[in-house]
Amino acid sequence: MLDGKPWLPVMGEFRYTRYPERYWEEGILKMKAGGVQIVATYVFWIHHEEVEGHFDWSGPRDLHRFVELCGKHGMYVLMEKRQQQQRQQTPAGPFGGSNLGQWVSGLQPK
Repeated sequence: MLDGKPWLPVMGEFRYTRYPERYWEEGILKMKAGGVQIVATYVFWIHHEEVEGHFDWSGPRDLHRFVELCGKHGMYVLMEKRQQQQRQQTPAGPFGGSNLGQWVSGLQPK
């Protein structure tokens, strides 16, 4: 139900960190034109905390801006937090080579 009426939503996926930010709005508008109402995206830890304690939310990592653009065009956003990208992040990947960041591999349980 949405606004008291039956609703069968259409959802599409947009991985904002893999898309140049200058094209986000264009991509969102294309999704909307295709009938998509909900934009699903992953929020990968490695993309925002590559180095322990140092968070980067700038440029293509600007989740706040991405969500605001979706809202500007009347799109809902469904976010899924993930620590890793499963097999999509390779050892020679764009963010330092580890799914969880190099600093995580040195952590020991207490």
